Amino acid sequence: LGMLQLLRETPLDRSQRFYVDTISSSGSSLMAVINDILDYARIESGKLSLEHIDFDLEELISDTLSLFTGQALDKRLRLYVSLEHGVPRRMQGDPTRLKQVLMNLLSNALKFT
Repeated sequence: LGMLQLLRETPLDRSQRFYVDTISSSGSSLMAVINDILDYARIESGKLSLEHIDFDLEELISDTLSLFTGQALDKRLRLYVSLEHGVPRRMQGDPTRLKQVLMNLLSNALKFT
């Protein structure tokens, strides 16, 4: 992921930047999956703790959707974010766990559509 950060600092057109951002987000998500596997042992031992940090809900959802854009396009589907008026953009909680849930929902939705 460090090399992607270096690439991100070079001149890129809009399309290239989107690809780099998607690769970076995918790499981060893969790291999250690895951490989830490690968390399983913590769950089994009763030692899993949830984060309680500030995060941007719309950004988290958008980043998660971008991971599935390719799959959606293959099925001629469009993914988009639409938050109801009044839903706070800044939230406090465990963004990693929320992203994990969203990824599972999106994966299943695309798999069975």
